[in-house]
Amino acid sequence: MCIQSIERLYVVHSKEIGVFPDLPRIMHLVTRATSKEIRDCFLSLLEVVVGIREESQERLYMVANIEQLLNPDCMKCLCSMVMEDHKNINSSIFGLRCLTRLTLVHKDVNFNGVPFFPIPTAKSLLCDASVGALPILCQVMLTDDRRLVERAAILINHLMRHNDSSCRSLYLTGVFYFTLRSNIENWEPLAQLLYDTHLRQDVPCFPADTTMEPRSVLNNLLPIGLLKVLIRHGPIRFAKIFVSDNDTPEGKS
Repeated sequence: MCIQSIERLYVVHSKEIGVFPDLPRIMHLVTRATSKEIRDCFLSLLEVVVGIREESQERLYMVANIEQLLNPDCMKCLCSMVMEDHKNINSSIFGLRCLTRLTLVHKDVNFNGVPFFPIPTAKSLLCDASVGALPILCQVMLTDDRRLVERAAILINHLMRHNDSSCRSLYLTGVFYFTLRSNIENWEPLAQLLYDTHLRQDVPCFPADTTMEPRSVLNNLLPIGLLKVLIRHGPIRFAKIFVSDNDTPEGKS
C-alpha cells in the first residue's frame, strides 16, 4: 500500500516533486523482494519514475531519473531481472524496457547523422564484458515468449548501431544461432537484426584468398538462396519467406 501510494503521488505531483532521488536504492529493493506482489508494486513505481509507462509524460526530470541508472551496478540489477523470465515475466519485460530506455536517453548521432565518439554511456556499459549484459540479452533469444524475443532483438540491434568495435565480435555470443531457432510469428525484428549485423562480423571462417561471396557469418547457417534474399531484398521479404512454407527456387537451397 505504501509503494502504491508513492506511485500515485508521483503520478499526480511529479511536476512539483521533480527528480526522484535514490532510484538505485529502489532497484536494489526490487532485486531483494521475496514477494511477487511487492516486486510488481516496485516495478510499477519504477515504470512511472523512469518514464516507460505508456501514459507517462516525457519531462526533463525523467531523463535525470533514468540517468541515475547509468552505472555498472544498476545495469547488473536490470540484467538480473531480464534473466528471470521463468520466474517473473513482468520483471524480464521491465528489465528489457528499462535497458532500451537507457540506450535512448542520449543520441548516438548528431543532427547530420554523424555518429558521436565515444559511444553513449549506456551502450558502452551494456557492451562491456565486465558488466556481462550482452550475452544475457542474446540468450533471451532462446526463450519462447514473443514479447521478450522481439524486445531483445530490437535492443541488441540498437546496441550494435554505430558500434563496430562490439558488433564485429557479436557472433561469439551465439546470437545468430539463437535467432535462427526462434519460432515466433513476428520475425521482422529478428530479420532486421540479422540484416544489420551479419556482414559486419570479424569471423575467421574464410581463408584470406577465398572468393566465396557473400562473406557472411550466416553462410554456413542458411541456404545460399535464402541468404541472397536477405541481402538483395531486405529483412521484410526475408522474414516472410523464412516463416512460410516457401517453395520457390530463390527461397530454398
